Amino acid sequence: MLGVSRKIITSVLGRKLAVQISRILSKINAVLPKNKNKIFFYAPEGKFLTDNSKALFNYLINKQYQLDYEIVCCIPQKKLSKIINVEGVNIVGFYKGILHYLASSYVFYSFGSMRIKASKAQKVINLTHGTPLKSLGSLEKKNKYGKELIDDFTYVVSTSAYYKKIISKVYQCSTNKVIIQGHPRNDYLFSETNVLDEYYSKSFNLLVLWMPTFRKLKGRYNDLGITNEDNETLLPLLEYYEDFKELNNFLISYNIFLAIKIHPGSNFEEMKYSNIKIYTNDDLDEKNIELYEFVKEFDTLLTDYSSIFFDYLLLDRPIGFTIDDYELYKNNRGFSVENPLDIMPGHHIKTIKELKMFLFDVLNGQDVYKNERLRINNLVNFYQDDNNRKRLLDFIGINK
Repeated sequence: MLGVSRKIITSVLGRKLAVQISRILSKINAVLPKNKNKIFFYAPEGKFLTDNSKALFNYLINKQYQLDYEIVCCIPQKKLSKIINVEGVNIVGFYKGILHYLASSYVFYSFGSMRIKASKAQKVINLTHGTPLKSLGSLEKKNKYGKELIDDFTYVVSTSAYYKKIISKVYQCSTNKVIIQGHPRNDYLFSETNVLDEYYSKSFNLLVLWMPTFRKLKGRYNDLGITNEDNETLLPLLEYYEDFKELNNFLISYNIFLAIKIHPGSNFEEMKYSNIKIYTNDDLDEKNIELYEFVKEFDTLLTDYSSIFFDYLLLDRPIGFTIDDYELYKNNRGFSVENPLDIMPGHHIKTIKELKMFLFDVLNGQDVYKNERLRINNLVNFYQDDNNRKRLLDFIGINK
């Protein structure tokens, strides 16, 4: 928080110091005038904007909002950040970012915020990084953060009325602050751009995307309470790298291609199999491919407790859920909803045999969960089109 090292932040003393600094900056922010044409993005998590923030930023640039607005992107790791040569876009580090934040009328973030409370003259939007199935924020069993370290925004996005109360609990805010909007990144699901190599599209009978969430994140999470010795890959079902040989042989038999997009918080060894390929964020970035443009290319999704499946519902394609570690996950990380399995519309897979059965069913057009997917999609996604970015900008008053 506030740009100091993670070790200091995560210490008790560091958190107390950060809270005090946040209070001071919040008081200053409450009285300073704002530039009505200034848009500020904050991205503490990487080399540049990601997720919903990046999708919204890309929209602004593509529609040339920078001609009418000053756009500032605060990247604490500025030295590692991409070089963006766009007139009207300014890339700054953390400390200059504080000054720009204090002067901006519009602020967006997806992951961590600056912990400076929004003033009445600002619209600070917490875009979030997905509709939460697993526990998040104040619902986490090991939550370390109090209210004033969460509720620092004007609005936070929820994708439906069903999730509105859940989001308010996650961020410990009034439901009046929770706005029903679609995730900006979901607009890419409706893109007509083909980003998958034609070789894969034409050579295989079925394209499968596996997007597992992380199980461990050094210094922050151990969502199953396990060690690497318990599970070599830290993946569900296929706990050891040797297990992939058997799966690859099955995929060869039915001419199925499996892409594994690993979570950026996961450590996973590169594998070389004929019908399995590992993708990382860096792989997509190098080819200038947006993640959700990549996601839409696949015939079916395999996942677990990741929020990706709520988004994938918009495509109305089969989903398989690996839940072999469900009880471990429930007892450690936990979930944000009462009965998560009730809103996971697809095959619930606990063994490699069941995984093969799922893939065989999809290959042969067996789609027994279609009606259930429709029901859950309507429950969790109020908006089901490609207009999320424009709709959000109109709502907060950023006009072109």
